[in-house]
Amino acid sequence: MNDIIINNWNGKVRQGDVVYHLGDFSFGNGEYIQQIRKRLNGRIVLIRGNHDIKPGALRNCGVNVENELRFNLAGFELYLRHRPVYDTIKWRGADYHLVGHIHNKWKRINRIINVGVDVWNFAPISLDELSAELY
Repeated sequence: MNDIIINNWNGKVRQGDVVYHLGDFSFGNGEYIQQIRKRLNGRIVLIRGNHDIKPGALRNCGVNVENELRFNLAGFELYLRHRPVYDTIKWRGADYHLVGHIHNKWKRINRIINVGVDVWNFAPISLDELSAELY
């Protein structure tokens, strides 16, 4: 499984790209996390998930770790968090809420978009793919 996901990742992500990973990168030990990270292209910004229990190990291998994040993409404000927040008060002002955590339960509910690999052919979603979901 890991080899398939790593190959799919590297098939879409170039070295200079930034990947916003919405959690559950790994709940292995620090050495295992570093081995996996070395095999992945790009710079990773991790929105910490419930299985990311070793944030220090992630930071040690060059991963920027956040609990949540907001940013603009193509004129849309996005709110990124591992677990979905169904109460829109928490993400007020954002046009869309991007999540991981829920695996293959659904791809989209209104303005909440699941960007987990389970619903995107076990690969990161590209900006083009995400933009198509925003319109």
